[in-house]
Amino acid sequence: MMTKKKYSLNLVFGLIDLALVLLIIFLPLRLIQRGTKTLVALRQTQFSFQRQEENFLKLNKDYRTNASEIKAIDTIFINPEAPVDFLAFLEEASQAEDLSLKVNPSLPQKSKKDVWASMVLQISAQGRPERFLRFLEKLENSPYLAEIYDFNLKKAPALAGAGAGGKGSVGEVEATFSLRAYIK
Repeated sequence: MMTKKKYSLNLVFGLIDLALVLLIIFLPLRLIQRGTKTLVALRQTQFSFQRQEENFLKLNKDYRTNASEIKAIDTIFINPEAPVDFLAFLEEASQAEDLSLKVNPSLPQKSKKDVWASMVLQISAQGRPERFLRFLEKLENSPYLAEIYDFNLKKAPALAGAGAGGKGSVGEVEATFSLRAYIK
């Protein structure tokens, strides 16, 4: 019976020793695994910040290199609070071509395909066809980013009393169109 007690006692002490060895080995291993995961996450964050810094420096360098082009692009967009320059351009171009011009703001209908903000002007003009074409050419070659749509052109009604040598509307056209001007 004594030998049986010795075996039982040895078995118990052996199990306790095994538990202590496992505790001594696996507890630090678990802590090492957590630390490794934290270290990997910190490394990924560090690499991400390094990539962001490199991208920022490249963007800053590209901005400085292309600053004049960026400023030139900025001038093609109209200031929505004060579109005076654009309206003055329209007025000057119409006067240079001897056209009567009426400009009315319109409510913009923003569609899903519109990428940029814009303002819409409803324009009515009357004058000689060749002068009107020159006006459209000036508008097309203007320093502003604009788009013409809903274009209607018809012969202007003749004024009463306009005869040969009179200053009537014979041969003149009347055009109405919408002009979408892109804003900042």
